[in-house]
Amino acid sequence: MVATKKIAAVAGLAAAAVLGLANTASAAPAQYTETSLNLNSSLASNLSGLVVAAPPNAADGLQRWHATERTITLPGGGTAFGWQLKNVATQKCISDAGANAQVKEVTCETAPGSTTRQVWQTTGLKHVGGKLYWFWENATTHRKLKNTGEVTDGKFPTFKVIASTDTFNSGTAREALHLWHEIRVA
Repeated sequence: MVATKKIAAVAGLAAAAVLGLANTASAAPAQYTETSLNLNSSLASNLSGLVVAAPPNAADGLQRWHATERTITLPGGGTAFGWQLKNVATQKCISDAGANAQVKEVTCETAPGSTTRQVWQTTGLKHVGGKLYWFWENATTHRKLKNTGEVTDGKFPTFKVIASTDTFNSGTAREALHLWHEIRVA
């Protein structure tokens, strides 16, 4: 009798977990903003296929991102876990366009493969001023998103965001250009 109750309880918990996953799957995906530590500007689309850092505005769809979890097989073996960052307004994903080149927004891959440039990992967690920051590092190229501080197209204060190969010392302004703070906004 006790064993039967335990089995029923476990079956009930398993059913509740499956229903919880089903309800989560049907819910709208969460939206986030990504704000740089240095220059206090948010990752955004410029509507021309490039990613920029603009003055923070959580209400602006061009600064809101969905993060879709992805697992990819790496060239030469191994597995990487990360996220595709898809802009809410444009429905395009951030892609590494080359070493120290401005990152682009491109059509999202539905099943990113081993050569994808669209999967980003969070690395190097840092606590600064009571907030958690990290690097967005590309899973295949290992370049990090960087707010360059360089004005993009004459629209000050909008800055280029690149896939950086920079080296830097911890705690420096150069490192801060690579650190991002995420806030869930919806």
